[in-house]
Amino acid sequence: KDAVVQKGPALAAEGAYFKKGDAGSFLPGTNYYESTRGEIMWFRPDVSRICADLRSMGECGVAYLRPHYHHLKWFKDYLEFQHLELPPYFKSLENVTSAMPDEHAWRMMDVFIYLCQKHGIIYGGDLFTLVPEEMGDPRGWFPLLEALVSDDKREAGKQFFRAVNERYKNVPGIAWDLWNEMGHDHGIESE
Repeated sequence: KDAVVQKGPALAAEGAYFKKGDAGSFLPGTNYYESTRGEIMWFRPDVSRICADLRSMGECGVAYLRPHYHHLKWFKDYLEFQHLELPPYFKSLENVTSAMPDEHAWRMMDVFIYLCQKHGIIYGGDLFTLVPEEMGDPRGWFPLLEALVSDDKREAGKQFFRAVNERYKNVPGIAWDLWNEMGHDHGIESE
């Protein structure tokens, strides 16, 4: 329902503060994995549970939701690294080679954004599992600077961000967490 998506909360930054709609606002929020399945929500979701979780959060005053996005290649890389093969439950991931979302992943992002709009919650998508592209392999977690300085890793991120922007460019109330817990102690200066 386009009308639901378009009524979502408008988010802006004014100085050092957020503005939600026309008023300054603190954004009480939470990280999110579906309450009974955790990160598996991106692989085999229980949409009715996600609906119930977000309805409950909206009723309790949650104003910002930060779901951790895990692309299917993340699961494949992580599980192959940990178990040296895919466990039977994940065998359908054998041929996954791209970190870009397939239609299933886009539809799941649509579900989150739609439900956030419906319940007046800012969707603050957390994309740190996409950049670097091979983030599912735990060896990719250690050279954190690689995502910022390696052109081949940056290109995958740019491709993803362009696709996200194109898909949701007309939807209000969306924020993106482009880097997880980025701090000044990494010795990185912004461009």
